[in-house]
Amino acid sequence: MPPGILTIVGGRFATERPDWWLAELPNVDAVVRGDGEEAIDEICRRVPLEQIAGLSFRRDGILHHNPNRTLNAVRDDLYPDRGLRRQEYFVEIMHSNTGIRIDAIAGSRGCPFNCAFCSFSRNPWGEKRRWTARSPESVVDELGKIKARLVIFTDDLFTYDMAHIERICDLLIARNIRKRYIVNARLEVARQPDVLRKMKLAGFSVLMLGIESAHDKTLSSMRKGHDVAQIRQYCEVLRHSGMILNGYFILGCIGESVADMLRIAPFAHELGLDTIALSTLRCSPYSGLDELVAASPGYHIAPNGKIYSDQCSVAELRLLRRRITSDFYTPAQIARVGWKGLQNGALSFLPAIFPHLPRIAVRAW
Repeated sequence: MPPGILTIVGGRFATERPDWWLAELPNVDAVVRGDGEEAIDEICRRVPLEQIAGLSFRRDGILHHNPNRTLNAVRDDLYPDRGLRRQEYFVEIMHSNTGIRIDAIAGSRGCPFNCAFCSFSRNPWGEKRRWTARSPESVVDELGKIKARLVIFTDDLFTYDMAHIERICDLLIARNIRKRYIVNARLEVARQPDVLRKMKLAGFSVLMLGIESAHDKTLSSMRKGHDVAQIRQYCEVLRHSGMILNGYFILGCIGESVADMLRIAPFAHELGLDTIALSTLRCSPYSGLDELVAASPGYHIAPNGKIYSDQCSVAELRLLRRRITSDFYTPAQIARVGWKGLQNGALSFLPAIFPHLPRIAVRAW
């Protein structure tokens, strides 16, 4: 950044190391620790920096750290004015701009569940982050102002209150706002197929589902709240929704062998998932995983927080991730997902993607 421009950083890494950002990067003027909307609002209204909760800043060469910000209910009136942007955002495939506009929106904050591996339900200081949502009217008002036709909801859990979701769908349909949406959801959304049908009608095209493991022992230790049999039952319902189903899975879970992890691809195929996303178990502050690792002989935490074992190193987990991805994304799987995307409308407005599909298939294979 050019000198003289007020530069503020935020996010997980800035929150965890505010001293480093301010000490090592002289052009960084302040660090917002934790959630940033309210702090940025106060900075723009010229509230004195020393009065802004959750802010770290430099003054006369001295670093100052204000008290943490209290987690309040998310506000209806605090979202971006996209008309002031200097650039637009587009989907990229293989580092190539497709010309397809994409945007993001936050309709809620927090998660009421307590999965052992997850830090989303807590703020950076370990406080429980209760689920709080904007009104459906506020969410739909913002969606109506977004030019992009592909919108990602950044909510940790979009589908916690299904009556709330149904109201959003009703408003989108009534106002004839035609876009496609990607959301994070728990499998329990399958309990209300009537709302699922309305979501599809309103433009919700992709559900990002936390499956995490193919084994009951792991699901129990993670405190996921369901077992493999329930996952199968839920996915049977979700397959009939017509939406694209993405399954999140975690590699390196305590007690899982390489053979256990290799079960992910066939299990995902059995569930009828369209896509999968693999991550490596990471020890986040206040997740409690550090205590679990300490009580599990042969398991360790790498400097970057990744958990590994004597049987499967970080490098081996990386190779395993590639193998599972290759096992899942067969040419037939890729073709099936493309066909489903055309049927449910998720790809109906994305013709620019098709020239890239051969490269994607070759790379996945």
